[in-house]
Amino acid sequence: MKWFTTLRQKEWLGNLTPRIEDHLKHRIGISTDWQRENLGVYFSMLAEEISDCTEWKVTVHPWAGGGWGGPAHRLLVKRKPTAFEEVVRQIQVLGIREGKLLARDKVEGTLRAILDAG
Repeated sequence: MKWFTTLRQKEWLGNLTPRIEDHLKHRIGISTDWQRENLGVYFSMLAEEISDCTEWKVTVHPWAGGGWGGPAHRLLVKRKPTAFEEVVRQIQVLGIREGKLLARDKVEGTLRAILDAG
């Protein structure tokens, strides 16, 4: 996880990290005996662990041109919404179901006022 949180902006491709295999030993600090063909599974296990234990949602995606004789892999990294953000979104969804478009800033302000009053 430290690896992708310390990447420079120019190293990212949107929300995709550089190819994992290119940084596996030196920047990520992982050495594995897994066969090259199975690295995708290994990376998926790591991504699931990161997603389960941190504020990040991480998924693994094959990427052509890995130089490893097969596809390389990149991580798609997104920050999970906070509980507050999720409640705001759910209120907006409820509003749409009721035929009302609720502005995010108004929902956030109202929800903060409710929480502050408690």
